[in-house]
Amino acid sequence: MNKTSESRRGGRLRKAAVVIGVLALVAAAGRLAPKPTTVAVVDLGTVFNGLDAWTEFQEEKVAMGEAAQADAAARRTSIEDLQADLEDYPESSERHRSALRDLQLAAIEFEASLQMSERRMQQMESRRIRDLYESIRVAAGTFAKANGYDMVLVDDGVDPIPEDSTDPIAMISSRRVLFAAESMDVTEALIKAMNDSHRSGG
Repeated sequence: MNKTSESRRGGRLRKAAVVIGVLALVAAAGRLAPKPTTVAVVDLGTVFNGLDAWTEFQEEKVAMGEAAQADAAARRTSIEDLQADLEDYPESSERHRSALRDLQLAAIEFEASLQMSERRMQQMESRRIRDLYESIRVAAGTFAKANGYDMVLVDDGVDPIPEDSTDPIAMISSRRVLFAAESMDVTEALIKAMNDSHRSGG
């Protein structure tokens, strides 16, 4: 074999080695490159309003409000009766003084009961909303894992900023999603999944 043939063969081997090296680098880059992130969005307000648990909570609030109104009406009637009794006694009599104390005590208790009822309602509402939000967050994670989503975002751009907003800049600054394709919205699917779980006792 002459030197020319050996030179040609060596050249071909070097070219092949370069090609193999390039292919290896491309394959390694492909393995190292992160896979595309699959993102879904939900309208959080629609999720809340669409949940059976939210509807039940609203019904519970109505029932609590009606019970509080009935208690207030009974206390108001009692105060009116005490007021009528007070007018039956001479102002300088002991019975008048006793009836006045009873009336004052009933008025204080009535005011305290109104404040207690309002505070109890606020505490219950805050607790329920926090619990329901946590259940939505957990359900969104379960839904995402089951359907191949890497992230579920709240689409905070679905509601327009009110024209009479006193601080539109703050509202704009707090928003994160400017646009999301309709195909990314999984609001109804998440609502269905949560309601199905709720109805089955999950």
